[in-house]
Amino acid sequence: MPSVPRPQLLETRDGIRLHALVWRSDEASGAPIVMLHGGGQSARSWADRDYVTKLKGQFTLVTPDQRGTGASDKPATLEAYALDTLLDDVLAVADAA
Repeated sequence: MPSVPRPQLLETRDGIRLHALVWRSDEASGAPIVMLHGGGQSARSWADRDYVTKLKGQFTLVTPDQRGTGASDKPATLEAYALDTLLDDVLAVADAA
């Protein structure tokens, strides 16, 4: 099992709260990597499939629950899931890394 991640809660430009797990190792020297899950998955999906175990020694890994999933906010409007908005979410997560 990978080391325990540090949970992080960040707010997007439109006020949505995104939950993310940050996996840091003292040995990691590479740039942070934001790992986005697919539909029906969550921030833990990467750890459950051993990707975190394989990469955490080299990189800081950030695995967010994308809006509408996991512990992140779940906006009710279709507009809240527009591509530009989702891209802004990824940038917010990357900036917080």
